[in-house]
Amino acid sequence: MDPTLVEKLARLRGVGDAYHDYRGDLRYFSLKTKTDILRAMGCRVDDPAALAADLREAEIARFTAQSAAVLSLTKRAVREAAGIPFEIALSRLEDLYQHELMATEDAHEGLKAFAEKRKPVWVNR
Repeated sequence: MDPTLVEKLARLRGVGDAYHDYRGDLRYFSLKTKTDILRAMGCRVDDPAALAADLREAEIARFTAQSAAVLSLTKRAVREAAGIPFEIALSRLEDLYQHELMATEDAHEGLKAFAEKRKPVWVNR
């Protein structure tokens, strides 16, 4: 069993969040405890290939639950900022944030959902 995969999957599946006494902090859980909890959640931790597949599925689910429009702008921001001086990158990213990201319906939905303490309903625009 790969402890790194168990750790990543435990974070993605919210193992610590299920135990409010720990405030979601997984450092208090032993590898055995994380493994047992993941097994109880239906994850296939005893089979290395299945564990890796469960991790991939959880990572994909994490991204597909986000706004496609915002993810696209995030990808663009990372590409545009790579390899240029910090000050120039910051200026470009501020412009992208103010004029493109904040012009999306999803940006407003995200802020509204946060203020209302609910999950956002993305429209991908």
